[in-house]
Amino acid sequence: SITLRFNDNRDRIVIDSDLWLTEYSAVADLEGDWQLPPIPEAMLTPVDAIGASEPGLAMGINRVFHMQQSREMRSTEFHYIDHPAMGIVILVEPYEVPPLPIPDFDFEDAN
Repeated sequence: SITLRFNDNRDRIVIDSDLWLTEYSAVADLEGDWQLPPIPEAMLTPVDAIGASEPGLAMGINRVFHMQQSREMRSTEFHYIDHPAMGIVILVEPYEVPPLPIPDFDFEDAN
């Protein structure tokens, strides 16, 4: 997940990232102790359902990478959140709320 928080400083926001990257293969790494919870049946695609029902086609987890960082960022600058296995490039741009349109009101017809 990536969460944006506004800081008290007007030109900065805080980015919180909590990302997981899992590497699978047909042969599991028996030395690793990674276990993911099973995928709920309602979320399985037809291809996933075939793999889930046949144990010979099950994929093993080789590696799991976790990137959890929090960083303040200024607007109009590129930011790179780095991890040995993945990264995120973020550009924060300021946003100005457009003025509300003034309704066209005919005062002569109001009388």
